[in-house]
Amino acid sequence: MSQDDPEFMPAGRARHDSVDLDPIGEPDDRATGPDLGDDETPRGGEGQAKPLSPGGGAVDLIGQCLEQVRDSEGWFRQLTGVMPQIVWTAGDDGTVDYFNSRWYEYTGLAPEASLGVGWREVIHPDDLGRFLAERERGLGRGEVFECEVRLLRRDGTYRWHLIRSAPVKDEEGRVSRRAGTATDVDDSRRAEEALRAGEERFARFMQHLPGLAWIKDSEGRYLYANDAAERAFQTPRSDLYGKTDGEVFPPETAALFVQNDRRAIDGGAGVQVIETLVQEDGVVHHSLVSKFPIPDSAGRASWVGGMAIDVTDRMNAESALRESEERFRHLAGAIPQIVWISRPDRTVEFYNDRWFEFTGLTPERSYAPEGWRAAVHPDDAARLVERVAATHELAGPFEAEYRLRDRNGFYRWHLGRGVVVLDPAGNVVRLLGTATDIDDRRRAEHDARFLAEAGIALSSIADEAGALERVASLAVPHFADWCAVDMLADDGSLRRVAVAHADPAKVDLGHDLHRRYPTHPDTPRGVFEVIRTGEAVLVPEITDAMLSAGAKDEEHLRILRELGLRSFLCVPLIGREGPMGAIAFIAAESGRRYGAADLGLGEDLAHRAAIAVENARLYEALREADRRKDEFLATLAHELRNPLAPIRNALHLMRHPDADEADREAVRAMAERQVVHLSLLVDDLMDVARISKGKLQLKRGVVSLEAVLAHAVEAVRTALDDRGHSLIVEPPAAPAFLDADPTRIEQVLDNLLTNAIKYTEPGGRIVVSARREGNEAVIRVADSGIGIAPGMIPRVFEMFAQVDGRSTRAQGGLGIGLGLVKSLVELHGGTIRARSEGLGSGSEFEVRLPAIEPHAGPSANRPDDRTDDRTADRPDLPRRRVLVVDDNADVASSLARVLRRVYKQEVREAHDGPEAIDIAGEFRPDLVLLDIGMPGMDGYEVARRLRAAPHAGGVLLVALTGWGQESDRLKAKEAGFDHHLVKPVDPEAIRALLADPADWPTG
Repeated sequence: MSQDDPEFMPAGRARHDSVDLDPIGEPDDRATGPDLGDDETPRGGEGQAKPLSPGGGAVDLIGQCLEQVRDSEGWFRQLTGVMPQIVWTAGDDGTVDYFNSRWYEYTGLAPEASLGVGWREVIHPDDLGRFLAERERGLGRGEVFECEVRLLRRDGTYRWHLIRSAPVKDEEGRVSRRAGTATDVDDSRRAEEALRAGEERFARFMQHLPGLAWIKDSEGRYLYANDAAERAFQTPRSDLYGKTDGEVFPPETAALFVQNDRRAIDGGAGVQVIETLVQEDGVVHHSLVSKFPIPDSAGRASWVGGMAIDVTDRMNAESALRESEERFRHLAGAIPQIVWISRPDRTVEFYNDRWFEFTGLTPERSYAPEGWRAAVHPDDAARLVERVAATHELAGPFEAEYRLRDRNGFYRWHLGRGVVVLDPAGNVVRLLGTATDIDDRRRAEHDARFLAEAGIALSSIADEAGALERVASLAVPHFADWCAVDMLADDGSLRRVAVAHADPAKVDLGHDLHRRYPTHPDTPRGVFEVIRTGEAVLVPEITDAMLSAGAKDEEHLRILRELGLRSFLCVPLIGREGPMGAIAFIAAESGRRYGAADLGLGEDLAHRAAIAVENARLYEALREADRRKDEFLATLAHELRNPLAPIRNALHLMRHPDADEADREAVRAMAERQVVHLSLLVDDLMDVARISKGKLQLKRGVVSLEAVLAHAVEAVRTALDDRGHSLIVEPPAAPAFLDADPTRIEQVLDNLLTNAIKYTEPGGRIVVSARREGNEAVIRVADSGIGIAPGMIPRVFEMFAQVDGRSTRAQGGLGIGLGLVKSLVELHGGTIRARSEGLGSGSEFEVRLPAIEPHAGPSANRPDDRTDDRTADRPDLPRRRVLVVDDNADVASSLARVLRRVYKQEVREAHDGPEAIDIAGEFRPDLVLLDIGMPGMDGYEVARRLRAAPHAGGVLLVALTGWGQESDRLKAKEAGFDHHLVKPVDPEAIRALLADPADWPTG
């Protein structure tokens, strides 16, 4: 599936819907989009990436992409796949041939219903005509066109989109294609409409205020004033705007106004003061002024707003006071905060409507003596009383943070602020206050600190259990009263790894409940649902019916009810390979009720916990890999030293004057066996490398199961006899055949038999059987050896794993045999498994491979079925000129000596590239044996230069190298080599090249 398939869009991703519409035209037979390429970089010119223009928006970017990535459609599709807009492309006639995934996500239409002209169904009928007219003008003129239309969403609703289509021109300036985007502007249109409506309401509100209202910028210049302010300031608005208080009022008055403005801005909160002003009637008026900072988008207090209520009459007479209070009540009813007024005896005489809406209390209860205590959290009441008393005593401002209980029984934090009202004698007659809901802000700040602390704490934990226990402890009590972490076990059950609660006894209860009432994997709700779906579950309120449905018995239900569970949130722990567990948060004693904001916090915490768990697992895996690497390197050193020791002894004995011919032949044979052993070790390592890179190729054919079994048994016969084992072979009762590489199948059996021989005490019993069972060929190798510990059976097929380090080193081996066997079996489409009753009980390995009928494919001959040159009659070799090139003088000299003395060839040596080229020009060799990995000029460059020389047209170039991958062979062929031999090279292979004229190039 492509990246544009809607099924592959991650769930929950935030997206901006957009749709591409220059799709007016008839459908044609063109494909819905070009194939994805491997190269994600747009190419141009001589294969260099062209820079994209930074301007022009998404459509211009797509247009440039179409011009620049003709050879890299995959890159274009990946680009449009991550763009928030809907993107489309069309031919020069406007027929759409491609939509990105946003189109299908938004419309829900299939490609066949979208491409061509089917998209017209999504444009609102009232907008279609206008759109078509704009489109036709754009197509006709070959220009960009834009249009805002409503598009039908898959849920049946319409949303406004900005359609923009641009032509893509070829090098001659002709329009060859069109590209377009559609950007969802529905929210912005609604926001603009809401803003205009809000501005109109604001203007009407401000003009009808009973008092003065104004707004100034940070420099004190007036930006707005209502009619009342214009009259009081005795300055027309046209003259007032842009001026400061110092330019409008007397210096003393202006200084007081500026001072109060600064208090509001610098304090970051509203202030209430009494200000005086000689108004147009010539009377000094006293006003209750509320000044407050107005923040900009960055949260900085840039402007200051003010509202003033004339309290002159109230201060002079009771009637004026009542009139002023009435105006204040109207204002209080229009603001979102709770507003209250208290008397000197601390009784409350006024609450605005917001108080009753929030608390749900009746006026009778609210205005009763200390009726406010019914809404204030008990832990905050005493502190609130002290702050109010201090305000009355000092006649200063009031400010306190406290929790208020809402009508649903949940507490929310509020910021209370107030100012005292004094009579002419300076006595406090009223305390006017507001309560602003700051719970979300406070929670957000607290959550941010909590997540930061959690991230720091988790980053330093290196083990999985410690990380999960830390998560649970961090969540309580900040985020939950209970927190439980469950992880998926290997058998599919839940493993409870952590429980947290402020009460240790309840922690024990949490573990006990999990043991007594385990959750079944088929449970449709709860933790398993979260793990199955990978999506969080939020239960804002746990009802008794939910408890009854989830309880396993009456005792369980009784315990759940006594715990007083109120709200539940469960989020998945998702790793790179999917959900691996879940974290459950439960609110109980705190009375907390989880909502959407809590869901985000829980998911964020779970994400950090999952990262910590995976980091811990990676750390442990790295430690294990490092340990196994050290063991492997030690074993490899041991295995390499073993054959080197007899080889060294053989060389010492061969040069000793007392050694006779029999001694020399014996040690020569021994040295040859050790070289073969070294080659096998290297071959196994190379096979591991090839398999890990997916480059091991099988040479398949129809293979007789009985034949490969017989070859494998014959190959280990000497080792069996040396150990004194009895071998029982049970061939298949009826012929069975495989579609397989015979060499690799024999390699599998050889490894299994060799392991059985090594890990069975001398005189033991080994049984190997083969039979056909249905469509499978089954091979079993059982022994009476040391067996396998139960905990090690899952690891025996891991690369470099040693079942028992001491016994493995004693018996020899790199720990890669069984890992290689498993890979080879799986490459053939088969399976392998190990069984053992434990240490000392022997072991059995079972291989199952697909069986075929004997006529199912071409037959395959084993490589060693061919005639061996070593045993055939060998005629004398023709004498040729041979150049040996190797920077290792010992390697070059020894090979040259074999060619001279054994094969009677004319030989020259060179130890670097330039010397080889010089000698070749003089010597004119027939055969060049050339090392690849030389310093300076390597073998590839030497080969290219020799091939370019006029005298070297008929020379046979043979690469000698330690690199045997298929890519190495291809590279050698490209450089001009005729053959590629992997070190250590069998001299007989070189003899075959000298003897067989068919292997020599022509020319």
